[in-house]
Amino acid sequence: MLKKSNVPPDGQDSSHAQGSSRTQDSSHEQADAGSPHKKRRRSRLRIPPALGVVLVFALLLALFLVGFSIYRERSENWLSSDDALHIALNDAETSEGLIYDVSVRLCSGDPMIYAVGFKDYTGEYYYEMDAKTGVILEKSKPSS
Repeated sequence: MLKKSNVPPDGQDSSHAQGSSRTQDSSHEQADAGSPHKKRRRSRLRIPPALGVVLVFALLLALFLVGFSIYRERSENWLSSDDALHIALNDAETSEGLIYDVSVRLCSGDPMIYAVGFKDYTGEYYYEMDAKTGVILEKSKPSS
């Protein structure tokens, strides 16, 4: 009966063959390391998805609160539409009970302007006033 040998057919010992393959692998790795075509690994900050969601939510909440505080600050310093209407009624020397077709609009611009229009038995009135100070900038009322 033939005895199996651990020696490969080329006559080299298997432990020696494995060692030589290791040296070949390491020589390939060294060659790859110097290769200009190898992709370099970028170091990136890895944020867990839950933390990313929390950060995005916090950013959006901060932007919303800043925008809301700016709006609130502006609106606290402006006249209300009722105030604008009463200024126009006082200038026209009439009262709310005698008017119809009332229109009060806040128009954007610099300065912000209220456009107030209404009709009474004598004719049609139109006013433009500064939304912050209430100063009448332009008026149109029927001649007496």
